[in-house]
Amino acid sequence: KHTCMRVFAQYCNIVARLAENANDTIWIQNYHLLVLPSFLRKKLPHAKIGFFIHTVRCDVSASI
Repeated sequence: KHTCMRVFAQYCNIVARLAENANDTIWIQNYHLLVLPSFLRKKLPHAKIGFFIHTVRCDVSASI
């Protein structure tokens, strides 16, 4: 297994321990954690999981 996948597995285990009940919503922010929802879904099949990716707003006038 790749090192990053082992890290995601550890991260998932910690988040799963912190999820107290089925009413909790787990929010994951940013592309660095893109794989984490799939890890969590396997461990917590009924959890509410939200994912948010920050996008950069470019000032188009700055590139002209």
